[in-house]
Amino acid sequence: MGMLVLGLTGCVNFVQRIEEPIAAEADVPGFQSWIDEARAQGGMVRLLVVHGMGHHGPGYSSTLQNRVFRQCGLVPLGVQLEESFRAGEAPLGNLRVEAFGDQDGTPRVWAYEVTWSPVVDQVKRELLAFDSESRYADRRIWLNGELKRSFINDKFADPILYVGGYRTKIQRPVALTLRRILRESQAPRDRLVAMGLSLGSRILFDTMIGFSSRACGADVPLAAEPSPEDLACFKQMCAREVPVWMLANPLPLLELGANPADDVHPPSGGPAIGSLRILALSDPNDLLTYPVSPEFLARYRGHGLQLSAVNISMHVEPNSILGLVVNPLHAHTDHDANPAVLDLLAKGWSLRAAP
Repeated sequence: MGMLVLGLTGCVNFVQRIEEPIAAEADVPGFQSWIDEARAQGGMVRLLVVHGMGHHGPGYSSTLQNRVFRQCGLVPLGVQLEESFRAGEAPLGNLRVEAFGDQDGTPRVWAYEVTWSPVVDQVKRELLAFDSESRYADRRIWLNGELKRSFINDKFADPILYVGGYRTKIQRPVALTLRRILRESQAPRDRLVAMGLSLGSRILFDTMIGFSSRACGADVPLAAEPSPEDLACFKQMCAREVPVWMLANPLPLLELGANPADDVHPPSGGPAIGSLRILALSDPNDLLTYPVSPEFLARYRGHGLQLSAVNISMHVEPNSILGLVVNPLHAHTDHDANPAVLDLLAKGWSLRAAP
C-alpha cells in the first residue's frame, strides 16, 4: 500500500501555476513614464522608499530598485549617501541614497531608502525576548516556534507598535527624509514618487497627509518640523500629482486602530494643494493586503490632497500547491522575484492590454 501511494504521488505535480492576468481599475503608469517626463524637463525622479514590518537593514530594496530601473534602461551609479538618524544615543533609523542614470552617468533617479526598524528593535527585545528563553521556546513544536519567533515577535509586533504609542517615532525618519528630498529637489522639474512596502505604505500615507495638512495651514503635530520653504516645495511637487506605489498595503486594516474621536490630522478646510494617487498592488492570496476603497479615501478628504486609488490585483506568488493554497508570505513580500511585477513597476499597464 505504501509503495502504491508513493508511486501515485510521484506522478502528481503538486506545484501548479496560476495563470490569471493582471486586473486593474484603470491605466497604471510605470517608472519609465516618470523618468521620461523628468528627463524632458531637465530634472530627475526623487523616490522615497519605506519598508514594512519586521527588522530590516539598509539596502533591503536594492534588488528591487536595480531590477526595475534596469528595465527602464538605467544603470546603477552607486550609493551616494549612508546616514544614521539619532536622538542622543537613541537610534532613529537609517537613510541610504542610491542613484541610477543613463549610460553617460547622468543621474535620472535618486532613491531615498528609509530604514525605521531600529526605532522599535530595542522595545521588542525588552518585552518579547523573555518568550524566546529555552524554558518556553524549547517546548514548542518547530513550525509553531518559527512562526512565533519570526512572524509574531519580529513582524506582527510592528503594526501593533505603530497604531499604539510609536506612530510618531516610526514616522520620524520618514519625515526627516521627505524634508531632505524637498530641500534637495529642483521643483518643479523633479518628480516625487513614493513606494511603501507592507506597513511602510501606511507610514508613508500618514506622513504625506501630515505634511499636506500643515502646508494648508492646519496646526498639526509632525514627526519632523518643515520650514516654510519645505512646505512651498512640497506644494510644487504635489501640484503634479504624487504617485505612491503600495506593495501589499494594510491601510484599511490599520484604520481599525484609529480613534474617530481623536483625528491626528484634522481637515484644513482649505483648497487642495495637489493630488496623491495610490497604486495599490495586491496579491489576492496575501492575507495582509487590502484594496483601497472610496470609503477609506473619504476619511481623509479635506486634508490638503485630492486622493485617488487604482487597485491592482496580480499573483505576486504565481505557484500554488494543488490549486488549493499559496504561500501567503511569498505573496506578501516577493515582488522583486516576479518578472511580471518588475515589468509592471517599470513599464506600467494599460486597460487596452486586458484580455
